[in-house]
Amino acid sequence: MHFDRYLKYAWFVISMKITWFFPDWRFVMWFRGFLTKPCFKFCGSNLQLASDVTINCTNQVTIGNNVYIAKGSWLNAYGDITLDDDVMLGPYTIISTGNHKILNGSYRYGSQSKAPVCIKYGSWIGAGTIILSGVTIGKSACCAAGSIINTDIPDHSIVGGNPAKILRLNSKQNFHINQIY
Repeated sequence: MHFDRYLKYAWFVISMKITWFFPDWRFVMWFRGFLTKPCFKFCGSNLQLASDVTINCTNQVTIGNNVYIAKGSWLNAYGDITLDDDVMLGPYTIISTGNHKILNGSYRYGSQSKAPVCIKYGSWIGAGTIILSGVTIGKSACCAAGSIINTDIPDHSIVGGNPAKILRLNSKQNFHINQIY
C-alpha cells in the first residue's frame, strides 16, 4: 500500500518536472492534468494544472471534472482533499489538511492532527487564499483573494478577509464578483 502511494507521488513530481518549461497555455495545462491523472484517488476529465503546482499525498485527493489549479498552488492532502466539478483554484492557493499540536512547549515534536477539506461544485478560490483543515466550501461559493478560510462557507456566498467573513449571500445561480462592489 505504501509503495503505491510513493509511486503515485513520484509520478506526479516527474510529470510536473518534465513539463515545467512549457508555458501555461490551455493545452499544456490539460496535458499536465492528463499525465498526472493516475496519481489521484479519483480524477475526472479535463483537469488543468498550471506550472509550479505542488500536491502532497496525491493518493488522498479526489478531483471532479473540469477542475483548474493555477500556478504555484500548494495542496497538502494529508487528511484528504475533495475538489468537486468545475472548481477553480487561483494562483498560490494553499490548502492544508493537517495541523500541529504542542508537546513539552514545542510544536516541533508534537503530534499531528488531520481533517478533510471539501470544495464543492462550481466554487472559485481567489489568488493567495489559505484554506485550513476541516473546512467545507459550499456550492458556487467565491473566496476573495488573500482570504484565510478557517470555518465552513455556505453555498452561493462570497467571503473575504482574515479570517474570512461572509460579504454576500446569493440565491441567484448567475452572479458576477463585481456585483459586490
